[in-house]
Formats: sequence, C-alpha cells, structure tokens
Amino acid sequence: MRIGILILCFVSMLVLAALATPSGAQESKGIMAGACSAVITPTKTVWMAGGERGQNKGVHDDIFCRALVLKSGKETLAIVSVDLIGFMNADLQEVRKNLKSVPAERLLVAATHDHSAPDPIGLWGPEGQSGVDKEYMASVRQKIGDCVETAAKNVKPARIRFASGELKGIAKNWDEESSIDETLAVMQVEAADGSATIATLVNYACHPEVMNVGEITADWPGFLYKRLESKLGGVAIFVNGALGAMVSPAAPTAHDAGANNWPIAESMGNTMADRAVELLQGATPVAEAAIRFKSSPLLTPMDNQDFLKAIQAGILPNLVREGNVHTEVAVATVGPAQIVTIPGEAQPKINFTLKEAMTGQPKFVFGICQDELGYILVPEDYGTDNYKYETSMSIGKGIAPALIDALMTLLLEVKPEVASVKAWIEALPKTLKPERLGSISAVYQFNVSGEGGGNWTVTVKDKTITVQEGTAQKPDCTIGVSAADWLAVLNRTMQGLQAYYAGKITVEGDVDLAARLGEILLQ
Repeated sequence: MRIGILILCFVSMLVLAALATPSGAQESKGIMAGACSAVITPTKTVWMAGGERGQNKGVHDDIFCRALVLKSGKETLAIVSVDLIGFMNADLQEVRKNLKSVPAERLLVAATHDHSAPDPIGLWGPEGQSGVDKEYMASVRQKIGDCVETAAKNVKPARIRFASGELKGIAKNWDEESSIDETLAVMQVEAADGSATIATLVNYACHPEVMNVGEITADWPGFLYKRLESKLGGVAIFVNGALGAMVSPAAPTAHDAGANNWPIAESMGNTMADRAVELLQGATPVAEAAIRFKSSPLLTPMDNQDFLKAIQAGILPNLVREGNVHTEVAVATVGPAQIVTIPGEAQPKINFTLKEAMTGQPKFVFGICQDELGYILVPEDYGTDNYKYETSMSIGKGIAPALIDALMTLLLEVKPEVASVKAWIEALPKTLKPERLGSISAVYQFNVSGEGGGNWTVTVKDKTITVQEGTAQKPDCTIGVSAADWLAVLNRTMQGLQAYYAGKITVEGDVDLAARLGEILLQ
C-alpha cells in the first residue's frame, strides 16, 4: 500500500510541477488569431517627443497602432505596438476599461519609442507646460481599443512560425559598446492552411531616432512594416527590446537633422525585415500552442527630484501613489516561446539577466511595455559619469532590482510549452530552485523511449542538480516513460495519474526517493 501511495504522490507532483496553473485534461491548444492596424497620425499640429522641443512641421509618413490577438483553448493574449515614444500605464488602464472581446489584464501595449511622434508623456511641451494633447491621446486610446476588438472578432484558425538569430551592424550601444544584444526574435502567424500571413511580429532592441526633421514619421520601423508586408502580407508589428543606455542606430549620422538621413532609416528597416524573412524560411509551423500568462504589480520609489517637480507643475502625470510609482510587469508564453515585459528602457545588462532565466525559445523581451518610466539601470551604473544622462531620465536606483525580482518570480511560475523531453530534462539545473533540493542525495535514471527519447542520469547532491546523457551504473531510482506520453503530461494533454494507471509511467528502485523528487519538482 505504501509503495502505491508514494508512486501516486510522485506522479501527481510531477504533473503539478509541469503546470503553471491548473488545467483540465485534453484541453484544445489549437491557435486562433486575428490582427488589425490603424493610423494614429495626428490631424492637427502637436508637440513632438524625443527630439528638439517643438511642434511638428508636417507629416512625412503615417504612424500606427498594430494589434495581434491570439487565442488557445480558454486563453487569450492581445499584443499591441504603437508608434509613440511611450504609452503610460494610466493610458493603458483607460483602454482596458472598454475592452469586451479580450480580458483586460491580457492586453499588452508596447511603444516602439518613436522619436518623431507626438508627445504622449508631457516632457516635450512648451517651457513649463505639458506637451500632451489630451484630445489626441484620447483618440489614440480609442483606436487601440477598436483595433484590439477588430482583431479579436476576426480570429480564425492559425499556425505559428517562431525564429530567432543575430542581426549585426545596425545597432550600437553608444555608452558601453561591448554590452548589446543583437538578437532578432520573430513570430509569424499564418492561416491554418498556410495560405496567408495574418501578422508578423519582430522584436529587436534599437532606438527609432534616425530622423529629426520635425515631421511626423514612424522612422525606420515604418520601412520595416512596408518591407515585411510586401514580402509576407498580413500586419507587420515591431516591438522594441532592452534599448536603454544607449542602444541606438549604429550609423554615425543617425542623430543628425536633415532629410539626407532617409536612406539610413530605409536601409535599417529593410535590413531588419529581410533578416526576419530569412530566419523564418527555416522555421517549422506549429498548429497547437498553449498560452500561459501572469502579471504582477511593480512598486518602486520615485527618487528623481526633477520628475517630482514636473509632476507638481502638471507637466508629468501623477505617477506616485503612497510614496511609490505603481506599474506592472508580465510573463507570457505562446507554445515554446516566452515573453517578458519591461515598463521602460532597460540596459542590455538587465536583458541578459532575464534571458538567462528564461527557458522558452525564442525569448521575446518587450521593452517600453505597459508603461514608460525612462531608463532602468543596474545599481552599479546608476549615477556614474558614463550614465549621467540616463540617470537624469530614470525614476530611481531601486527600479532595476525590483523589476528583476518581480520577473524572476513570474518566470518560475509561467513556464513555456515543452517542445522536447531533451530540452526539458537538460533545463532542470536552471529551472529548479536550489533551496528545494534540501538534503537529498540520489541518482535518478530517466529512460524515455520512442522518437525524441533517450536516457539521462539526474544527480541531486549538495543542493545542486546535474544532468548527464546516458545510463547510470547503479541508480537509486529509475523512471520509465515514452517521449510522447511524457510530453503529453508536461503539456497538459494527459493527466499524470491517467498515465500511471494506464501503465505509461513506471517507477523502479527507492520509491521514497521518487516521492522526494516529486516534491523537488513542485514549485
């Protein structure tokens, strides 16, 4: 009786460890998707953000909001990109109030950080006054909401291609040249039969600030949109990454004013689009992908005295409540891919810390998402001469540690879909909390049969866990299962107890150790 109870306990715990949230068996993971784009170009003169203080002299090209809505089973995720320098959390909350087709908390809004668009924050208005045109921002909020509703109402069966790879030579960290992430992550959503593209989302870190001519323009992302849509169809979406301190175009003339910069912007946009298409050519589409999501509030002190004065003068919105700035972060997964959101312009150093903890592939880092709180610097760089400007445009030294802590917690709770047994088992040293290993000292043998299977030795000792491919001579406990059945358990299409009763999971050796392993995997 004791052996049976322990085995059942072990299997149950494995199931719970694999799941970020409870879910019923056999729930459909078929993807439904819809997309929409809407012009948000102002129809009157407005104060411009990001460049020299002044009002726009005209419109060179339109700016947009672009939405992608994904549904899988009971889960929904809406991703919106808007061609603005930022989109404040207070504006996000207003959009959420009127959503009907998408759960309010499942809406992600990221700004491309366009430096040639209307001021959505207040910092670039007349001296001593806010630059925000309230009527314009109300129209932007309305169009974002309408765009999401349109995309949600037009979802259809879909499949997704994921890809990532390096894109070198178009971006540069002007503060610390060796610290830059040049990874381009791509998500292409197609009709289920592959007949048409619904949307293509590109994620890369670089300021859109090539142009500084006093005209409204989407800058180089505008050329990215045109190129992608001409090659693939559908709606092209750009989401910026960890572009802070100071990841900007590599071209030396990129910050200069003048129409001669248009070839630079066009080259950047076209190069990024062409690289995205190239990466997608080798990607295999998936028709099923579980969506998982969790968000968390983020509270951090406002240390920037200039920002506080601007709030008191009515130039900036009132960001502070009860002594803290209130914002939010989120982690989401779409099948094997993983997304983290950052409410500002994070240093690449923060990006690398987060990516090290992310277990999905590709890894999407959505910068300036859910808020725009300025530069986010690691404490050791905050206030230094090399980061003097960035410090002046940061809310404080405490935001980076608070951000990392909040996202690390979410990353432990929201795991991506497991694409292979090999990937899952080899990630155990990174995904298991060391403090949960306790005093256990044992050698476990995993024998996984069938296509995608293999033999792995998992050793737990001194609060560390190591994985080695092959068979142990004298394992303390052996777990047997087929690759197909194990993936079904990990990805929620089969309950662990169901697999055990059907004889699809076996445990041999010290069953007490098997039960303790289940406790370790329970997070």
